[in-house]
Amino acid sequence: MQHPGTTVRALLHHLPPLAKEKLRPAQIKAIENLEISLAEQRPRALIQMASGGGKTYTACNFIYRLIKYGGARRVLFLVDRANLGRQTLKEFQAFITPDENRPFTELYNVQLMQSNKLDRVSRVCITTIQRLYSMLKGEEQLDPELEEQSAFDMASLQKVPVPVEYNPRLPIETFDFIVTDECHRSIYNLWRQVLEYFDASLIGLTATPSKQTFGFFNQNLVMEYNHEQAVADRVLVDFDIYRIRTQISENGSTVTSGDQIDKRDRQTRKIRWEKLDDDFTYEASQLDRSVVAPDQIRTVVRTFKERLFTEIFPNRTEVPKTLIFAKDDSHAEDIVKIVREEFGRGNDFAQKITYRTGTARKITKVRSADGSEIEQVEWVNSGIKAEDLLSSFRNSYCPPRQVRCRSALGLRPHGAVGPSSPGGPRRAESSRDRVHLLPREHRQRRPAGPRPDRHHRRHRRTGAQPYY
Repeated sequence: MQHPGTTVRALLHHLPPLAKEKLRPAQIKAIENLEISLAEQRPRALIQMASGGGKTYTACNFIYRLIKYGGARRVLFLVDRANLGRQTLKEFQAFITPDENRPFTELYNVQLMQSNKLDRVSRVCITTIQRLYSMLKGEEQLDPELEEQSAFDMASLQKVPVPVEYNPRLPIETFDFIVTDECHRSIYNLWRQVLEYFDASLIGLTATPSKQTFGFFNQNLVMEYNHEQAVADRVLVDFDIYRIRTQISENGSTVTSGDQIDKRDRQTRKIRWEKLDDDFTYEASQLDRSVVAPDQIRTVVRTFKERLFTEIFPNRTEVPKTLIFAKDDSHAEDIVKIVREEFGRGNDFAQKITYRTGTARKITKVRSADGSEIEQVEWVNSGIKAEDLLSSFRNSYCPPRQVRCRSALGLRPHGAVGPSSPGGPRRAESSRDRVHLLPREHRQRRPAGPRPDRHHRRHRRTGAQPYY
């Protein structure tokens, strides 16, 4: 039995002064305010810092202090997707402790969970909410591909909160602290039972908190450091917005009965044709999620190309590094294809980075039992790693344009074009099919020309803007 003076709650009242030499003022304030909140025995705290403001480095510092001085036996670090977990592990490996001047991973074990077995000697465990739920259900293993998808994307198919029962192999006291790093707001409603299963203090890190996020953390915002302040502190750079709007991206549209449409399987992209019996009306929010209009994507890409050297970057002659954020893997496929066509360039000019990067779709036509011809789709390893493409994009003078699947909202560098769509709950779908509108049919109903406008003002909202 622990002596009362050596419990986590008691030790939080006697933490030593923070070593501030390698920290920015905002990071210092975030750590000190968090420790005050924990000492007051407030079980949940939220740190809001602009993307690029150093959230993960801040977390490494306060986690180190909680373990060394606060008596924490084990800390769970939750990320949204597996590739973010790999990045977090690298942050801990690179983190040099301020007092001992040694790498964190030399002092404490850090486990990036790639199986459903918890290493009991690890002091920091990095995983996704998907794997954590799988462990609580008692599953022996989780399909790695499920961790490459955002919990937000999975939540769009999950209509009711996930059920959680007590698992003696993972007691509620397993973790003393749980840190959620840019996990999408969906984890605070559909997935919240997984977080609340443990008897642990919850610390949230985010750049774009929502009302659900504030509510989940009991409105205990211990630090607010927005993009404007980060720009003023010269931590981040500012940017302009060049917005390209189309009629259907603003208001949606209607496809009349009698038109031929094709329905595409979300995973395999297999198409089947149908004739509409009734008018089909869709909202702007459904675009590129349950409804695909290739000609609308083409209009945006073509407008970007035509105005690139006249309005967006009037002094340039080469296409700059460009990130285009897609809503999901299928949307990214459509964008990559159209970008290559519109710019008249090859495969290296535009490449996709999503959880599907590293796999290639192989289609084989086979005969079914009734003699009809069907397509068999399987995913095979292509040998390409998303991390390698990102590294090439960062370090090469003339890298390929990157089309990335939307994840947690992020900030764009000055002049970047093609940010992600805003957050918010996705419309649940009854199947994996999307309605894929024909370009020819859709052109007859879309008013000619886009409606671009230039905003010569500072971006007033933290996070990314709508792509269209």
